[in-house]
Amino acid sequence: MTGPEKVAEANNNIPPNKSRRDFLSITANIGLFGWLATSFYSIFSFLRSPDILYTDSERIGLGELDAMQPGTGKPFKLGNTPGILVRMSDGSLKAFSAVCSHMKCVVEYKEEEKLFLCPCHKGRYDLTGKVLSGPPPKPLSELKTEVVRNQIVVSQITERIKDA
Repeated sequence: MTGPEKVAEANNNIPPNKSRRDFLSITANIGLFGWLATSFYSIFSFLRSPDILYTDSERIGLGELDAMQPGTGKPFKLGNTPGILVRMSDGSLKAFSAVCSHMKCVVEYKEEEKLFLCPCHKGRYDLTGKVLSGPPPKPLSELKTEVVRNQIVVSQITERIKDA
């Protein structure tokens, strides 16, 4: 096959009636479909129920009790303070401020080890918030947990001073 024959054969493989207008129409339709898909996804994401139901500086709703498996933890923020909610193996709930008492780093819950770990200086706390090892001078501050209509609510523990 010579050069002109190859060009003629290649031109025969081009589908007939494909124009620039058809290409632009297909491209515009794909763009419109993409825009509609992202718009619907954004609206759906806005309307669906969030994991955190409500929050203020004194309490926060953290979702349904049934959605949290025993032995798991869930980080949250109560006002400006990070916290950790843990569902114990017996099904009870414990919540603590996630602020280490040593250098104010944010502690993490380690499910495999069933403890809290401060990544800054390796301070370790047990599931009651007591210091196991490391430099932290005090235990983690416990927060109040309650279940209201199967919804987990965590709030600050407010101490009242008795008048003498």
